[in-house]
Amino acid sequence: MQRKISSAAVIGCGYVGEALALFLEQQGTSVTRVRRRSREGQSAVVCCDVCDPKSLDALPTQVDVVFYLVSADEGSDAAYKQAYVDGTRNVIQHYLQQSVCPKRFVFVSSTGVYGQSSGEAVDEQSKTNPESFTGTRLIEGEKLVLECDLDSVIVRFGGIYGPGRDRMLRIARERSRLEPSDYAFSNRIHRDDCARVLSHLAGLSKPLEVYNAVDNEPALRADVLRWLAGQVGRTLEESAGTNTPGGKRVSNARLAASGYKFIYSTFREGYADLLKSPVD
Repeated sequence: MQRKISSAAVIGCGYVGEALALFLEQQGTSVTRVRRRSREGQSAVVCCDVCDPKSLDALPTQVDVVFYLVSADEGSDAAYKQAYVDGTRNVIQHYLQQSVCPKRFVFVSSTGVYGQSSGEAVDEQSKTNPESFTGTRLIEGEKLVLECDLDSVIVRFGGIYGPGRDRMLRIARERSRLEPSDYAFSNRIHRDDCARVLSHLAGLSKPLEVYNAVDNEPALRADVLRWLAGQVGRTLEESAGTNTPGGKRVSNARLAASGYKFIYSTFREGYADLLKSPVD
């Protein structure tokens, strides 16, 4: 059962966050965009730093839903700790101190928390054994969310693509041969589905704690590149030698069971839209 979201704070209003804010506004939700710094040409935002508890006083105090989509400034362990551990803790504590708590706190994580790399199928009950500090810090952030007193849900996104994020299409246009690393399963989701998944889970009356958010078809990177190359009239040569599939196959069965319907159910539908746009 879905409930209406009257007001929301989108903390980390970047690539996915802005798409979410626009979608929520289309549904009649009053949205506060929260960023560390304002961007030229972007709608009015509230500026604060999640690593500075005092600056969080600028956050709206009474909102139905808080979406936490903060990302690390750089690829270092310190930056990931600030974004996903320290920042998460600060924002949670800030809202727990308010007279009226949000009805839901939605935390954006990643399928990178799963360390499986031999083609295994994984779901939300699979062991999380990240291979790098990035996944480890995400798990620390998730733990803070799961243990706090806010009504919370965690969303683990796969690889996000969409307008402005067409790297696979560029590779298919420019490369002549597949590489051994392409024979690994990949899991993806279009930006527009990201926005709608977040809104959908925020509005569920009784969501589960964690959801994987990927489309309906885990696919070998090689298969995606072959399909994209074919769409632009090219052929990629196969990689030499035996290529044993790696990566992992992430299940979205729990998300589907919640009632969510994808706009782009596989990479074919999503990239078909990107193919209609000119390449810069």
